[in-house]
Amino acid sequence: MSRKLKWLSLVLPLCLTAAEPVFHIPLDGSANVLDAKGETLASGIVAGTGAYRDGVAGKALDVNWKSADQMTTADFRKLPAMNCNSGTVSFWFKPEWREGQSNWIISSRDEAWKEFRFYLLRNGKGDLDLSVCIPGQVQVYGKNPLKAGEWAHIAFAWDTKASEVHFYINGKEIGKRTVPGAHKVLANPVKILLFLGAEGKPVQSKTGCGLYDDIKIFNRALSPEEVSGLAVRNGK
Repeated sequence: MSRKLKWLSLVLPLCLTAAEPVFHIPLDGSANVLDAKGETLASGIVAGTGAYRDGVAGKALDVNWKSADQMTTADFRKLPAMNCNSGTVSFWFKPEWREGQSNWIISSRDEAWKEFRFYLLRNGKGDLDLSVCIPGQVQVYGKNPLKAGEWAHIAFAWDTKASEVHFYINGKEIGKRTVPGAHKVLANPVKILLFLGAEGKPVQSKTGCGLYDDIKIFNRALSPEEVSGLAVRNGK
């Protein structure tokens, strides 16, 4: 074998290996949180009248606020600590909101509200508002390509060394922002609390109002090519 072919044989498997998430929440009939090996790390809490419906990959969780006695919340408060100096959040979402409403889609924070937080919402103007705060804020606004009743893949990535955030919809970058000095490098792993919607009293604006599927959290900022790979739809 030539030296060049030998080098390619070593490098290609590394290039083709898919990134493995630190936390994987398939939502296939349960709120279990899995590690990269598929073993259960923790379980989330789904409260209310939520149901598991057909998703992109298997089942998906319907997180909604339809009335005071027909609502669903989902939160994950027992995740192990992870290195949050860089990361990527990836999931499928099928909105069922009404036009003209504001809605929180996903959010997270550290236990003490001191070092780490992110949130994604649709504001009252209908635009998407993404922020990653470590602890300074790097905020990305984007026109909203999400349509009620249609599945979309959502992902965002951050890197504390660059104080940079990238925002993707359906595998394409729709926005990025760098704010020098906003993010600090965290000395220790962080225990994060994750919410499908916003933390707090369940009201319509704080509830995701849609179906969630195949949530993945990585401890590094994935490349655009890796994000595009996650956005390839499986099944329905």
